[in-house]
Amino acid sequence: IMGLYITAWFEGKDKKGKWFLANPRFVNYDNPNKVNPPTSLDLRMDKNYLLYAALGDVRNDYSIPYIQRLRGIPKDATAVVKEEAEIAYDSIGKGYVTAKELHSYYHTYINDEDEAVRAAAGFVWEVYMTLLHICYGVRNDEEKYLDIDNTRLIFWFE
Repeated sequence: IMGLYITAWFEGKDKKGKWFLANPRFVNYDNPNKVNPPTSLDLRMDKNYLLYAALGDVRNDYSIPYIQRLRGIPKDATAVVKEEAEIAYDSIGKGYVTAKELHSYYHTYINDEDEAVRAAAGFVWEVYMTLLHICYGVRNDEEKYLDIDNTRLIFWFE
């Protein structure tokens, strides 16, 4: 069986309810006026099959409860994500989960009697906390930041 890697993009809703790409964009050190183009998130989740199972019923050898069976890219996804999704080699399918779904999954399964399910819930929580950290970096002058409840993670496997 070939290894499977996840590619993930993080979107948030602006004040008008329109989705934008919330992935961190790093300043180019050689030219501080330039911001590097966005890249997919490195969630340090390489080949984490318990997490894949929880997110999308992928490589689910332990019958882990899952948030969704890959339901595709949202129709209102950002242009960058749609473009990246189109060019991605992907043999399994694409999906997305909301931060609310991640939060709910963790609280539902963290005390499950099955050790593998508890572990999956822990990995889901790590993803949630990573996204929450990114939210604090998306802020305005009044220190209002992106509300995690208005975010989603779009992903596919390669």
